[in-house]
Amino acid sequence: MSIIETVTGNGSEMKCTVFGTGAKQMVMIPGLSITGVWELAEQVAEAYSCFCEEYTVYLFDRCDEIPAGYTMNGMAEDAAAGMKALGIKSAYVFGASQGGMIALYIAEHYPELVKSLAVCSTSALIRDDFREVCANWNRFALKKDSKGLAKYFYEVLFSDKTMTEYGEAMLADVPEYSDAQLARFINLVKAFESLNIKDGLKYIKCPVLVAAALNDRVFGYYASEELAEELNCELVTYGEGFGHAVYDEAPDFKTKLMNFFNNT
Repeated sequence: MSIIETVTGNGSEMKCTVFGTGAKQMVMIPGLSITGVWELAEQVAEAYSCFCEEYTVYLFDRCDEIPAGYTMNGMAEDAAAGMKALGIKSAYVFGASQGGMIALYIAEHYPELVKSLAVCSTSALIRDDFREVCANWNRFALKKDSKGLAKYFYEVLFSDKTMTEYGEAMLADVPEYSDAQLARFINLVKAFESLNIKDGLKYIKCPVLVAAALNDRVFGYYASEELAEELNCELVTYGEGFGHAVYDEAPDFKTKLMNFFNNT
């Protein structure tokens, strides 16, 4: 059973899903989504139910209202403020994709909030190949083509195997996104342009785990390789059968994540 709380960070309201009853505090910062992550609260809680005995898990969404000009640093500052507002101290932090970028910023600027850090399918820089992905996302969103946006979004996130097995069902459930949802998504995508946290990685001193798949169509596997090298930390690599969303696809990912947190 999950609880959805509304938290104010730096004057901006965001939703945080809370589940689990353990003494340890775990913060999850998910990747970019077209709709609010809180709408999938029960599915996420079920997927991470293995953490519920030892951990109380806080799943942070982005702010409810995403203004034009919102930056990655602004997202991270809001998330850190939200953690403080909930009384979260020295948490085990997991960030995926865009959430990994936010988590890295928090670990650098608010080290007291992060006991250990795991990131998956993320990057410290934005490169030209990813800018092309962003341009395609924006193109579908500006055309208000909900089906086209969702199809392309899933195709770059998930492996061919996942799309073959589940793609049709996933796309059958796609709603007509509202103008407000599409505008929010466009602003979240545009925020990527402000990202460059490579120079700050040397200030991250907590234990770190980086995970990635060879067939990451969003940032590319090399982005995680470079990140792990800069952080001088372990890199868990998944083979060609997994995509950017390996954190959802790999059956052993959550076990590896738990083992890392339990040992740090």
